Amino acid sequence: MYKVYILLCHDLSFYVGYAKNLKNRLANHNSKQGSKYLYSKLPVKLVHYEKYQTREEALK
Repeated sequence: MYKVYILLCHDLSFYVGYAKNLKNRLANHNSKQGSKYLYSKLPVKLVHYEKYQTREEALK
């Protein structure tokens, strides 16, 4: 199962991504092991997510 998620960044911008393990992905983002784009926007907070059965569905 894949999850598409929306994060609220420290600078009040939003970031959208997808992951199989959302808990680990959020931890990675906040510890600077995720997207380099977010380095200057940390910390981030999860504001919404949706579940999809396949990666293809999540990317649509």
